[in-house]
Amino acid sequence: MKTFTVHMPPPTGSAEKDALETLFVREGFAIWAFLIPLLWLIVHRMWLVFLGYIVLTGLLEGAAQLIGDIAPGIFAFLITILFGLEANNLRRWTLDRRGYRFAGIAAGRTLEDAEQRFFDSWNALPTKVMPGPGSGSGPGSGPAQSARPADRNPFGERPVAGLFPQPERPR
Repeated sequence: MKTFTVHMPPPTGSAEKDALETLFVREGFAIWAFLIPLLWLIVHRMWLVFLGYIVLTGLLEGAAQLIGDIAPGIFAFLITILFGLEANNLRRWTLDRRGYRFAGIAAGRTLEDAEQRFFDSWNALPTKVMPGPGSGSGPGSGPAQSARPADRNPFGERPVAGLFPQPERPR
């Protein structure tokens, strides 16, 4: 069973378009990020991480060259293992910077199974009909908009986990 985190784009007003642009990021080791890290970063358009990867690996490889022997090869191997372990977390960070919001977790034998399970449960959530902007308060007085509970978080942007009722405020 594979586990994915679900990230929805900034709302565009079209539930169908938002659903089509929803991204599923797999938990765990990213084998392609380990095997071909630069190409993986380019494919996922992670330009800031790409630049950081180039600078960090350049500095570490330069330091390894000073040590000599087999150190450069060992350093390169360790860097790619570390990157394979953290690549999906860096992708989540990049999506967060682009305005995507965490929408939930999905699991399935394949990505398609996880998508199916997520959207089945997402569609099963009760919807609350809210009057559109500038409309009266009576029923049928304006275009209706659907607001899912997942779209509104009472604790702000980030969900709160644990025993505390509200997130810690910045000091």
